[in-house]
Amino acid sequence: KLNLNDKNQYRCIQTICQWEEQAYGKGLHRQPEDLMRCCQKNGSGFVVLQGAGVLLGYVDVWQLTPDFYERLKVGVIDEESIHERDILSPTDTVTGLWYIGSMIVSPTLRQEQPNKAAMVFAKLCGALPDIFKNHGPFPARLLGVGSSQFGCKLMKKWGFAAVAADEQAIDLRPRMEKIMLTQEDANIFDLGRKT
Repeated sequence: KLNLNDKNQYRCIQTICQWEEQAYGKGLHRQPEDLMRCCQKNGSGFVVLQGAGVLLGYVDVWQLTPDFYERLKVGVIDEESIHERDILSPTDTVTGLWYIGSMIVSPTLRQEQPNKAAMVFAKLCGALPDIFKNHGPFPARLLGVGSSQFGCKLMKKWGFAAVAADEQAIDLRPRMEKIMLTQEDANIFDLGRKT
């Protein structure tokens, strides 16, 4: 978990936003100040992996207010508009409505050490079940936005189903949703787990 008062940690957030811009395109990434405020409100779903002081990868999942979740789900708002008011704090009543913001492994690591990058990715995925189990009720719903081909393919593999866009949608990127009926359903994200 990040110590969010540290300037070095803010640089980590800046790096994350740069990676998102590289992966998703200009204007399709979050801004450091907004992401920082979300993490300060509730960092329990924000996981970073570092090695020798270097960021290797991260994943962030947020439990959302019902209104924001429903609007995000049908594309009438874009995912980059997420604000700290839209995510739940640790003391808020849980909703079981989750959104996966991003999961990215260092582009440099992917290019130079693909095997190590795959291990980092597996560790990030392995962190997800405990986040869901420790911070929300079941059944739970998890929303993802397909900002990359890899992301869409991965969500399909995990059993996400496509969501139809609203007629008034402003963001037409593919949206997918997964229903987790029990805690055990969250184990699908742990790539190293034997099923």
